[in-house]
Amino acid sequence: METLIYGGPVFTAEIDNLQLGWAVLIADKRITAVGPLDELTARAPQATRLDVGQRTILPGLIDAHRHLIGPSAAEITPELIASGAILGVRVAQDTLTAGITTVRDPGCKHDAIFELRRAIHAGLVPGPAIYAAGRNPTGQAAPRRWRNHYVRGPWEMRQAVRELARDGADWIKLVASHTTPASGWKFCQRYLTDEEIQAAVDETHALGMRISAHTEGLEAARSLVNAGADAIEHGTVLDDDLVRRMADLGTFLVPTLWLYTHDYDPATTTLDQLQAYRAFEAEHSRGFQRALQAGVPIAVGTDAITDLPPADCLVIELELMHALGMNTSAALRATTVGGAGVLGLADRLGRLAPGYQADVIAVKGDPLKDLRALTQVDLVIQRGRVCVSKLASTHTTGS
Repeated sequence: METLIYGGPVFTAEIDNLQLGWAVLIADKRITAVGPLDELTARAPQATRLDVGQRTILPGLIDAHRHLIGPSAAEITPELIASGAILGVRVAQDTLTAGITTVRDPGCKHDAIFELRRAIHAGLVPGPAIYAAGRNPTGQAAPRRWRNHYVRGPWEMRQAVRELARDGADWIKLVASHTTPASGWKFCQRYLTDEEIQAAVDETHALGMRISAHTEGLEAARSLVNAGADAIEHGTVLDDDLVRRMADLGTFLVPTLWLYTHDYDPATTTLDQLQAYRAFEAEHSRGFQRALQAGVPIAVGTDAITDLPPADCLVIELELMHALGMNTSAALRATTVGGAGVLGLADRLGRLAPGYQADVIAVKGDPLKDLRALTQVDLVIQRGRVCVSKLASTHTTGS
């Protein structure tokens, strides 16, 4: 069955401007045509017609760094798994309702994320398509409460990557380094050696998968890029030489700027610590601007966990990128085309174009003028199926 979506301007994510008088034709989970309404109407006169009533039509959004199952702890217990899975079902539905049709999930302490992915794909519960990393290989010094798989040396790293692939991971996320409040955000601790990082990248690529890492500090970021990693998460310190190399290699940056605007406890943070944190945050922003100016491919990730509102977090991240120099059309592409690219799915996801997956949303207002329009999602179509509709009109069949 064909469906014709029309009635508002169309942002295809292939060009900067909105296309007026255009429509999107979908069939069998795929987009079959995008173009002027009269041409598509003539092409598919019997298609079901869906009038969005002047709302903006655009691709489904992609959050490239969101934990759908947030709770974590030092030990895996039945309670941790059960509570995480229950919350995950609710968060998945909220995420889809917000117009986020795909999530790149960067870590879960246990295998419930794979079961949630399976349940969504089978249609048992509503939610975004999940591309999950599972547990995160890292060194022995990393925090025990995180979602980690601890290794010692390159050979254990290779084994960890193989085990994660066997257990269902779609991609690999390492934890390479971290800056802590205890150090006043001045000292960055490495958790993985260059040799361990190289082993992880080589093994992941040998399996045909993609790899990224939680990376804070310049040294770890440089090690990841030199090893051939596909992306860097956070990237709190990036110098000119590194961003040029990232641009040349096509290494993605998922900056999660929003996270670092509030990642401290005001009740326990001293004035000196707050000043140090603000300097840390400012360096992160400068690194993002360097990456943007150098042409590094950027994907939008919120690092939101469980109860945080999906739409608000995503839009705040986009607004921060915009404030640092990214224009609104580029910001929209970063959360559509960019998200698809960091997943390695740029040939089938993230655009309104023939042959691409039929993930389509409609929002009130013009997100090119005001990114807050993305919080007003009134239509969500995922893989050709209407999942959310607040439209006044109903489906009608053409004559």
